[in-house]
Amino acid sequence: MQEDFSGQLGRIKAPSLLVWGDQDEMTSQSDQEAQIEAIVGSRLVTYEGTGHAVHWEAPQRFAFDLAAFVKTAHAPKA
Repeated sequence: MQEDFSGQLGRIKAPSLLVWGDQDEMTSQSDQEAQIEAIVGSRLVTYEGTGHAVHWEAPQRFAFDLAAFVKTAHAPKA
């Protein structure tokens, strides 16, 4: 948690889904916006009323959103 790898985010070329709970006390909305800008083509899904562990706090929604992302991220391009 002490090293800053944010300068390397632009190297990510794979489809990327960022999932963030708006009650997260570890990362801020501005952190998410910076990541979205740095990772070309990334997508942010915000979970209202959840904290840092959205996969525990909203597991069904998280699983649905992740499955939908994987399906669209790997869909053949027209």
